[in-house]
Amino acid sequence: MSSVIAKDLTKKYGDFVAVDHINFEIEKGEIYGLLGPNGAGKTTTIKMLTGLTPPTEGDAIVAGYSVRKQPLEVKRRIGWISSEVILDDELTAWENLEIQAKLQEVKDWKERALQLLDYFGIKEFKDRKAGKFSTGMRKKLEISMALLNSPEIIFMDEPTIGLDVNTRASMWNLIKQINKDYSVT
Repeated sequence: MSSVIAKDLTKKYGDFVAVDHINFEIEKGEIYGLLGPNGAGKTTTIKMLTGLTPPTEGDAIVAGYSVRKQPLEVKRRIGWISSEVILDDELTAWENLEIQAKLQEVKDWKERALQLLDYFGIKEFKDRKAGKFSTGMRKKLEISMALLNSPEIIFMDEPTIGLDVNTRASMWNLIKQINKDYSVT
């Protein structure tokens, strides 16, 4: 069963074609990566798949819903980790999670948040401001935020950017473990 099906997915900005009629399927439980040089359209593709930007042509079915016709349903069923900073450095880890829970309309989020913080080994730092976190801890908090709504699929845009070689390897192992432990694509 496919979690993601892209059919002729295209994004144009005026005359510039950022993504040109791509087609692919991602099976449930699969870890899938988009590879290419800077400017190849990887981030634009992810933004279309997450419902953040509509495709110019084509469509994608994500978790059973059309990104073109049902972007809100898609957003309810996914987690998203941007390559850009999403944490508020002036807020604690807990406060960042609380805001995410409100944005995603997650009820009874506190127990889930504590479980995730514990899973990632940062529970004892929940009252520390995110700005005081190491890069690796920040990534773990961002992943916790992405998992808060119990998504079927997590989209990660450059999840290891800014990490040193050892932390990068640990992050890839962590992604594999999350895939196994949380049954997410």
